[in-house]
Amino acid sequence: MEEQNASMARELELLKQSLQEKEQALDHFKNQIKISKIVNNIPVEEVESAEMSNKINSYIKEIDKIITYLSE
Repeated sequence: MEEQNASMARELELLKQSLQEKEQALDHFKNQIKISKIVNNIPVEEVESAEMSNKINSYIKEIDKIITYLSE
């Protein structure tokens, strides 16, 4: 029973860690959606809007890389 309890405790910790990672990913995606909405609502010319959108997407990708690096 003690071995089974220890095994279940380890499994519980792994599941908690997995859940936390998924919650962080979900929060990240929510932030991306908010940023996209902000960019889409900025009144600028079409060409400028596309350039701004590309820059912001580039920044988001770079931030994602940094977050991934820091979480390892």
